[in-house]
Amino acid sequence: MKKKLTDTMPQKINEYIKTYYQEDLISNIEILQGENGMATYDIDISGDSSVYHLKFNSSGVLIEKITEPLFDFHPTSNQNFI
Repeated sequence: MKKKLTDTMPQKINEYIKTYYQEDLISNIEILQGENGMATYDIDISGDSSVYHLKFNSSGVLIEKITEPLFDFHPTSNQNFI
């Protein structure tokens, strides 16, 4: 049986994602090895209107969260849209 990449992450990360992002799509997972030998998990999750960039430490604790709009749309009054 094949293992999913999420199976190799600490359970605490999987639980966090299931709790807060159950309907959203994991678009990227990177496991980075730090100079101290500890892994960090960078995870991008795409929702309906936002992309969430999450970073967890090797214990599964969220250490950074960045939210950005999925579409950066700023219409001006001079534009015509069909």
